[in-house]
Amino acid sequence: PISRARGGEAGPLWLVSSEQMTGRGRRGNAWQTARGNLAASLLLTSDLSPAVLAQLGFVAGVALAQALDDVCCTGGAGRSRLFALKWPNDLLAEGRKLSGILLQTEMLAEGKRAVVVGIGVNVRHVPEGIGYPTTSLRALGFGIEAEELFAALSHAWCEAAASWDEGRGFAGIRQAWLDRAAGLDGPVAVHLRDERIEGRFETID
Repeated sequence: PISRARGGEAGPLWLVSSEQMTGRGRRGNAWQTARGNLAASLLLTSDLSPAVLAQLGFVAGVALAQALDDVCCTGGAGRSRLFALKWPNDLLAEGRKLSGILLQTEMLAEGKRAVVVGIGVNVRHVPEGIGYPTTSLRALGFGIEAEELFAALSHAWCEAAASWDEGRGFAGIRQAWLDRAAGLDGPVAVHLRDERIEGRFETID
């Protein structure tokens, strides 16, 4: 997606792959997406500040959780409690990682920034060799296909992005994210490069 932006693509543009062999995870780690899972990236360009653009990770989390509710939890009133958001960029189901979100930015000409919102969801397959519990929609008993989930995600993104309103509506997105937060009021640890900080998860500012 970044190469598209360098070539003049302004977006918004979704790029979706049925299989991903050279994806990126947190801290530059390599990531693969097996065929049948969802690998979607949204390319945007913006002149907003990096601090405001960082809020798009929360927009993506809210949109993805809503999309999963829409395709998996029909017939119920209100939001399900199955899908929870884990700071800074994971979505959990039954305490196991179901999805990851990653933002990438690059400065372009004339003060514009390219922003890529990458979203991967374990639809059919669970990654192997991961050092934490993971799950998939199929393992949870949902016969959803990646294409169906993507259609719901695209729709939910439009709604969440409109509510966010380039940062002016972040208070509402923040509250929607907190309503889904995993581990709220519980212990939390943040791993930095050379240290580990422990505390209690009270809120996000």
